[in-house]
Amino acid sequence: MVVGFVVGADFPSTVKIMKCGDLEIEVGDIFKVKSGPKSYLVRVYDVEHFKPVNESILRGLALGREDVKAVVESMGETRVFASVILCEVSESQGKRFFRAPKSIPDMYSEVHEASDEDFWFIEEIGQLDIPLGTLRVRGGSRREVKLSSSQFPTHIGVYAVTGKGKTNAVLVILHSLMKNLPRGSVGVLVLDAHNEYFEGSAKIKGLKHLANLHDFKGRVFYYDFKKKGVLKPPKLSLPGMRVKEINDVIQLTDAQIEALLSYIQAFGHGKWLEKMEEDRESIKAEGKLVHGGKLGVAPNTFNALYRKINLIRGCESIVSTHYIKSDLSKDVIEKIDEGFVVIINLSNLTDLEERLIVNILTSRILDYRAYIQSRKPAELASKPYCLIILEEAHKVLGETVLRRGENVFSRVVREGRKFKAGLVAVAQMPRLIDPVIASQIQTNIILGLSHKLDRKAVEENSTQDLSIYDGEIQVLERGEALVSYPSEIAFPLPVKIYDFNAIVEEELRRGLKVSKLSGEVDVMI
Repeated sequence: MVVGFVVGADFPSTVKIMKCGDLEIEVGDIFKVKSGPKSYLVRVYDVEHFKPVNESILRGLALGREDVKAVVESMGETRVFASVILCEVSESQGKRFFRAPKSIPDMYSEVHEASDEDFWFIEEIGQLDIPLGTLRVRGGSRREVKLSSSQFPTHIGVYAVTGKGKTNAVLVILHSLMKNLPRGSVGVLVLDAHNEYFEGSAKIKGLKHLANLHDFKGRVFYYDFKKKGVLKPPKLSLPGMRVKEINDVIQLTDAQIEALLSYIQAFGHGKWLEKMEEDRESIKAEGKLVHGGKLGVAPNTFNALYRKINLIRGCESIVSTHYIKSDLSKDVIEKIDEGFVVIINLSNLTDLEERLIVNILTSRILDYRAYIQSRKPAELASKPYCLIILEEAHKVLGETVLRRGENVFSRVVREGRKFKAGLVAVAQMPRLIDPVIASQIQTNIILGLSHKLDRKAVEENSTQDLSIYDGEIQVLERGEALVSYPSEIAFPLPVKIYDFNAIVEEELRRGLKVSKLSGEVDVMI
């Protein structure tokens, strides 16, 4: 179906389309332009009023194109749509090829409504293996849009204001990797700030609704430290914490760092906390330090350090004062290495407890993989990808935060690729994320951003040019997204993200060897 004609083009950014006929054209529509042996896929991003009847256009249209001339002369003032060229498509020796645009279509080329077949190349890109949704085009599409698990270590950004479907998008990714990838190929740590990924909410179901189905049984482990009447997960060992881990959480002074290092070096991880307790009693009874005095620690420094350590000791739900080799971090690392999805409920923890869990687990996963890379590179190559899902990422990856020094999440973004570890940064305000960090997040799922500065931040830091999609990003509806890729596809794809609630209903309806509900769900709660 012919919907218009090309009346101008400016490489590489704009092809102008003069509409003909009754078809309503909207921003975001994709059309096919036929130009000689080539065709082009173009996407509308703007519209303007235009008076096409002028001498230059009429001269061109008169060259054997009476059909076009008649349309133009009958229209008077009309609308012209500006579109961007997505790709060129050509055919040679019976094979089809698509590539990034390196030319423009001829003037007066016919513009056709694109059919589902015109997007054949999407399903022929072999690296894409994580279904996310379907192509969002006029009339709907059966073409499935996927992410690449091999690109997990180059990180994923999920950006949207509240209510646009960030949680739904991440749940779809989790379902897809469990459903479509072999067991043991990806391990995931979900740092769940709102307890939605496992339990769900009033609006969206959680992974627990799939836990008894054959394809998902034994794939998800859920940790809740404060839920009553259930088996509690392992704790973090305070004596086993490193100085940097403690400093990242409670911000020690230089003198306090030196004092803590002195205790750990003198007495080891098994005894330093015990020796500090003895010194605390010594100060209370005699006004002096026994062990710390020999180490050169001043009483004032000791007292300030002890008060801060005591804050961590007070997190009894998640912290043990005993030295434990097989603590929470070891348990989580083992499960990730086996390819499980590990979800930790942070919603009922205090701010300090949350910082302890988030910082220490992430740090130890990265340190563990860095250690293996340095000693046994072949062993790391055989391990699954590790994906860390972090909500409200702008709070720990912001410019102001990172001015105080690099944290573990900026380290994941900068170094994770070397260790097969990637970050899914979920954020409402991407403008707050440090631009250097944001530029290294190479797959972006953009679900709707109303603030101009948020859109500008995503556009400036994307590996693809998103500037012409600014207006569309502003008006995306819930579940609609633009997905930009690091390399697989040279232009962002408009996507309708699958509805996770519908996925759960379909999985339950098909009854994939449903186990009887006998309390055998393989989760740690």
